[in-house]
Formats: sequence, C-alpha cells, structure tokens
Amino acid sequence: MLTQLYTRGRIFIVLALFAIIGVAALWGQAVNGTISGTVTDPSGAAIAGAMVEVRNTATQVVRTVTTNAQGRYTVPELFVGNYE
Repeated sequence: MLTQLYTRGRIFIVLALFAIIGVAALWGQAVNGTISGTVTDPSGAAIAGAMVEVRNTATQVVRTVTTNAQGRYTVPELFVGNYE
C-alpha cells in the first residue's frame, strides 16, 4: 500500500514537472514579428529621414516609421500576416 502511494506520488511529481517545463517553453514563443531594412538611393547612398510604410494585406493596417541617419528602419511588434 505504501509503495503504491510512493509510486503515484513520484508519477504526479514527474507529470507536474513536465507541465511546468511545457508552460515555460510556450511562454517564450513570439506571436509577432519585426520588419527592418535600409533605404538607399540608386547610387547606394543611405537616405536619412525617409518615411517607410508597411501595410498588413489582410487588415489594411498601416505602420509608418522614419529611417535613421544611416537609412535604417525597424518596424517592431507586427502581428502575424503578410505585409507590403
């Protein structure tokens, strides 16, 4: 009787650990993304202060950012989807 309780207790602890590890792994999954790049002119020179728009093709939501001094831009925290 005592060994059955001991075995069941061990099984419960192992299952609980697996559940905790599984939840921790899911917590790290991202549900959004980032688009980044560089805006240049035809000669390859960076364009500072350029406006960049990204549009979600399903929802038509537009996000606008401005390039930095090196012509780089980043559009963070985008929902999953197709963008143009």
